[in-house]
Amino acid sequence: MECYTRAGVFAGWKYDRPVVCLANIRIREELRGGGLFSSIIRTLKDEADLFGLHRIEIERVENPRLADWLTRNHFSIYSWRSLGTPSTTYFLDVVKS
Repeated sequence: MECYTRAGVFAGWKYDRPVVCLANIRIREELRGGGLFSSIIRTLKDEADLFGLHRIEIERVENPRLADWLTRNHFSIYSWRSLGTPSTTYFLDVVKS
């Protein structure tokens, strides 16, 4: 699996709490459907307090299968993006305490 990852509080993103963002996700064909991505998301959700995490973002979702998975797993899509282009970034608020 390859993906670009960043974490922190990002000024100007209209959200001022700790976020982890995964972008440009690529999973080799032979590993798809094996639960790798879902296990990463599950760990981030389960350990949100440990990580001080409030939100998970999945950026640049261009694969319809991933978009469907995110929607089924309670992620929302941002309604805004610069230059009036539809958003391709999904998010899930995970703060537990």
